[in-house]
Amino acid sequence: MLRSLTLAGLNQLEVLCQEAVVRYGDIAATSKEAAFRAFVDALATARREQASELAECIRSLGELPDAADADRETIRHWFVATKAVLAEAGHGATRVYAAEVEHVEAALLRQAGDILRHQPNGELRSVVEGIRNAAESALQELRRWQN
Repeated sequence: MLRSLTLAGLNQLEVLCQEAVVRYGDIAATSKEAAFRAFVDALATARREQASELAECIRSLGELPDAADADRETIRHWFVATKAVLAEAGHGATRVYAAEVEHVEAALLRQAGDILRHQPNGELRSVVEGIRNAAESALQELRRWQN
């Protein structure tokens, strides 16, 4: 039971990391603020590496990682892009993008916390703790972009 709960949680966390890479790439491509773009690019790179590490952990448990839902991501992309275009008139696009990144990072933080409550050990614990810590740091940094 614990293994299946942990595996389901790992798959969900890995998919969240994959989705973050796509979302952050879209945001970086459309954001007009260079410093924010660099911040989001760095997050995308980190999430790509973490998704790969999680996929390896999942494979080491004898399972295959799940794939992200491309249709859901396309709809989400257009929703965020539309909000940003509307906010651009009031120079609020960066705040819209920062809110989207905050939403994703908060989901990563929650999911990592859920997995860690099951007390995984070894490499798995290290990878999940790394994601949790990175999400906490990103959320702190995002406060700067939302003011």
